[in-house]
Amino acid sequence: LGGIWKKSPLMAGVFLVASLAFIGVPGLCLFPGMFLVVSGTLISQPAWAAVSIATFLILAAGILWLFQQIFTGQASSRIDQFEPYSDTAPGRILIPLTAMIIWFGFFPQYMIESMKKPLASINQQINSHRIFRNSQSDMTPLELLFRRNRPSNKR
Repeated sequence: LGGIWKKSPLMAGVFLVASLAFIGVPGLCLFPGMFLVVSGTLISQPAWAAVSIATFLILAAGILWLFQQIFTGQASSRIDQFEPYSDTAPGRILIPLTAMIIWFGFFPQYMIESMKKPLASINQQINSHRIFRNSQSDMTPLELLFRRNRPSNKR
């Protein structure tokens, strides 16, 4: 392939923004979630955080390579047969989706606020589980679970 950018710049631009969002570029919709996951993992399991960051870097290289192969470069003979859309229907769909990708990147609190009630319900279920009932500790339920299930060095 290659050269689709010249035939359909709207599709290429939306694909570029979606690809960058999928990678987790700051200011786009997946960055806040990726940041929360990696920062939370970094606190508890630094080795796994390093693995996740390396995975994101490999993913970024793959997606940018894919974009380069499909949209840039010399147009092939198959692309010459490609006719861009003559109506505005794709733009009416793709432009609002692109705006939402950018909106939730800059204002993630709307998504985070919508998750508070389900997460509180999950926390309540975890806290009510039998192994946590008699706990008088200041530790979170997950910390207690990991502490209780950690193999001891005693022989």
